[in-house]
Amino acid sequence: TPAGSAKTPAVPVFFVLHGYGESGTNMEQSAGFDTVAQANQFLAIYPDGYSNSWNTGYGQGQADELMVDDVAFIEAILARVAKDQPVDPQRVFATGFSMGAGMTHHPGGEPSLKLAAIPPREGALWGRPFPPAIPVAVLQIPGTVSTARPHRF
Repeated sequence: TPAGSAKTPAVPVFFVLHGYGESGTNMEQSAGFDTVAQANQFLAIYPDGYSNSWNTGYGQGQADELMVDDVAFIEAILARVAKDQPVDPQRVFATGFSMGAGMTHHPGGEPSLKLAAIPPREGALWGRPFPPAIPVAVLQIPGTVSTARPHRF
């Protein structure tokens, strides 16, 4: 939470989703969003996907096998955060790395969670199609080198 954000009427929220086998803590340490969030007065949220995976429809990971409703999970986090900190519903964003990047396409296609934009990094939309229910700005950031850990965004 950015310092002094409680004085702000409503702040933007940025979900930062980890890759397969990683965690929210790993993503927080490697993405570098905390400094940017402090400087620009937004909330950065690093959730843990079920068993370090997301239900992307790729057929990989326990979240996918169990058909975990990760969009509902993200919505629940947002609702819980909004109880403690006013959030701007017009400025909710999601980014991610690898499987987390693929997961960002799913909330972008859900009418219940209106994301302003998704800039996924090094992860594509595979599996079942998710056409957006409302217009969503997308900045797709592909990678050319495979790495074991995400780089700073």
